[in-house]
Amino acid sequence: MSALRKNLTVTNELTVAANVTRLTAYEGYPVLATVNPEAMPVAAATVAVEHENGLKQIALLAAAPFIGLGWFLLFPFIGLGMLVTMAARALAKVAVARKALTFAKNLGLFLAAPFIGLGYIVLFPFIGMGMLIVTAVRAVVNKPAGV
Repeated sequence: MSALRKNLTVTNELTVAANVTRLTAYEGYPVLATVNPEAMPVAAATVAVEHENGLKQIALLAAAPFIGLGWFLLFPFIGLGMLVTMAARALAKVAVARKALTFAKNLGLFLAAPFIGLGYIVLFPFIGMGMLIVTAVRAVVNKPAGV
């Protein structure tokens, strides 16, 4: 949920608008009830915002199966990682096992370092290009009108 305030505009019969206003008031949503949307400029602007949110909903609908598949495939590894983390925290309280856990952590980081470095090498050009694009867009948007 974003921090932007969202309005619900009901442009149907007055009876429907009254019922929707009453039902959504419990949730804290502001409702603009009107029979003629052109009579209220705020209502017309709200309809345009609702249309943009509709495109976002369509995009999320298209991406939802892939997001679900990703979670389905990663869930066993996430659970295993949580179990290992809880076991390591429990063992860290024992003084004898603390030294072995520190050695295992250092060994794991030593073995993972080349792959972490490779990830940085592969991703940094894309991150840098993204930062350049964001900086350029900000410069164009904030540019004075006379320049």
